[in-house]
Amino acid sequence: MESVSNVEKKWRTRQEKAELIALWKQSGKSRKLYCNDQGLNYNSFVSWHQQHKAKRKTETGFSLVVIEWLLILYYLLIITFYLLLSSGNV
Repeated sequence: MESVSNVEKKWRTRQEKAELIALWKQSGKSRKLYCNDQGLNYNSFVSWHQQHKAKRKTETGFSLVVIEWLLILYYLLIITFYLLLSSGNV
């Protein structure tokens, strides 16, 4: 049995998949129609889209946690400074 290379299978990198997803979103077409027009396997495209959404969620979640902690620290500094000024110890 012959082995088929990745190029013949049309395997794509994450970047290529992300670009195809972005182009699909800009097209305004349904996923099914976009896949038919581009010669893509619909089930593969749906899988890429789900993986892409999951990856974006984890990336976004981390940045929000960092921002929340920065806001908490900022407010603590403001409160501490206010208390020091109101007590007259500064």
